Amino acid sequence: MKNKLIQSQMKSKLFFTILFFSIALKLQATLSIVGVDPATGKVGTAGFTCICNFDLRNNIAMLVPGKGAFNTQASTGILSFPNAKNYLESGYNAFEAINANIADKQDINVSQLLAATLNPGTGLNVNGSPNAFAFTGKGNGNVNYYRYGQNFAIAGNILISKAVLDDAYNAFLNNPGELEDKLMAALLAAKRPGADSRCLPNGTSSSVAYIAVAKPMDPFNKGFLELQYINPCGVNKEPIDILYRMFKNWKNINAGLPANNLPILNITSISNNRQPSGDRGYTFDGDKMENSRAKVLNADNFGVYGYSGFKTNITDAFDNQGSITQTVLNNLSTDLFFIGTFNKAAMGPSKNFTIGEINEAYNWSLTPNKTVFLFESGGDGNSFFSKWGYQLTQEIANPNKSFIDNSSLPISKKIFSGPFGNITSFQQGGGTQSYFSKMPLNAVVLGVNANNKPVLVYDCTTRDILCADTDIFTSLGTVSTGLLINNDNDRILSNLINLAYEMKENLVNLPACNNVLNRISVDYNKIGVSETERKIDTEINIYPNPVRDNFTIDLNSFKNQNLKISIYNQSQNLLFEKTVSKTNVQKVTEIDGSSLPEGVLYVVVTDSEENKKIKKIIIKH
Repeated sequence: MKNKLIQSQMKSKLFFTILFFSIALKLQATLSIVGVDPATGKVGTAGFTCICNFDLRNNIAMLVPGKGAFNTQASTGILSFPNAKNYLESGYNAFEAINANIADKQDINVSQLLAATLNPGTGLNVNGSPNAFAFTGKGNGNVNYYRYGQNFAIAGNILISKAVLDDAYNAFLNNPGELEDKLMAALLAAKRPGADSRCLPNGTSSSVAYIAVAKPMDPFNKGFLELQYINPCGVNKEPIDILYRMFKNWKNINAGLPANNLPILNITSISNNRQPSGDRGYTFDGDKMENSRAKVLNADNFGVYGYSGFKTNITDAFDNQGSITQTVLNNLSTDLFFIGTFNKAAMGPSKNFTIGEINEAYNWSLTPNKTVFLFESGGDGNSFFSKWGYQLTQEIANPNKSFIDNSSLPISKKIFSGPFGNITSFQQGGGTQSYFSKMPLNAVVLGVNANNKPVLVYDCTTRDILCADTDIFTSLGTVSTGLLINNDNDRILSNLINLAYEMKENLVNLPACNNVLNRISVDYNKIGVSETERKIDTEINIYPNPVRDNFTIDLNSFKNQNLKISIYNQSQNLLFEKTVSKTNVQKVTEIDGSSLPEGVLYVVVTDSEENKKIKKIIIKH
């Protein structure tokens, strides 16, 4: 019986130890600021943390109107200091209040305390002690700091660097506005991926951000300004950006003005009424894109509380043949023209797109800050693509991914690591998947399929985005059900919509297309390939690629004849050459790559008429 009692007591102690540790961990805030304005009598606080689904404001901060602001963070919350309100109401200044609270709690090794007061002080401590002060315990670990000025204090822990705190301090100090403007400026200056270092994998500064300011006659701990944005767990929106939108709306309303209107991205999509029968799902009002449409129009994705600071609008138009014109597109205030997939046979001769409509769409796309998303699919979907200078070849080769050679371009980063999250891979769908087998010379490949063939491209001439399969935006391509962003196809949809807005507003550095080659970084003339002979390197199939030892060249795209195989390095030095004979029997040739150097090399195949095709390979022994 005695042993059972001891075991029970040990379990109880373990439970309370775990409970205390979990509470301490949850209360661990990252950065907060307190400040006062003697001229107006305002007192305020602001802060952020990477703890999701957590009411940071009411766990770490206290406002005593007309007296001061007191915050506590790290392993302690505001409830750990029950006398803090009394000290401020009794006239303690910041220095006195912090020292009195430290004396009450005693165990403050893993704590940060900061206060700013309007009180002159009681004289119980050092005469002339400051009206803003901060303290940090020795057990707070690395990258924890505090600073204080005449009327404000700031402290932080688990920061990615001291610059987070210093930038916030300087922004508060130098902002000429009201106390609330200074607090907001400090948060914006601190914002960067991983400001709270725990949020670096999410690509956000934090998960929660708040701001609160009280006037002298406001109730205890309830300001005339109380704003907080909290990310649910699993949602990685930038809370400081959202808080700032909320703050701008609050300022307008407080000044008797209309709420701050967000900018709008106007999307025009060809209505599925253009195709009276058959599978009509591949446009924004099609049944296979209903979830994509819902996500794009969801205010929690695009809006005040969204990942991006703009709203979206979708107009379905162009039901009738001959209706696509530049005038109509402009009258609809179109920023983004989405062209999905339509079946020519099902459209019929009275509904098919005319050459005039295709030319009108193309000429409209040449207008600055106007973008087309051209997402046709399949063998009969080349009507618009041919005008843009592209051709599709069908191939099922999921998954698709970022093209690594161009992954450092800002436009690629916006797509594959944009505000809606990082994309590992994305899916085409259905039985009609494709890649671009013909492209203009200055096209920039952004995404490729599993065989490294281009499927997502930036067109330099028109500044448009072209995709080889509409299904990356449909349920067949695994866009999820409902309003939320759940998977990589949801993310590429949303990041591309965000990219269209940033292209409209000139917020993204687009490729300097005269300097960017689609798939190849080599001087063609030095390896005997003229610009007129240059073909996209996917016209030769080489496998495996990357190459470890031997690799195979598929010669099916050549007539029966003798062919010369040449391999060059990036300095255009010839490394290997042999002649092979392509026949009805001999349709491939194998190359021993074991002696070739590691890195990027170029395979040039020359036929008997001196026509050449080129393919980039990567050697990895």
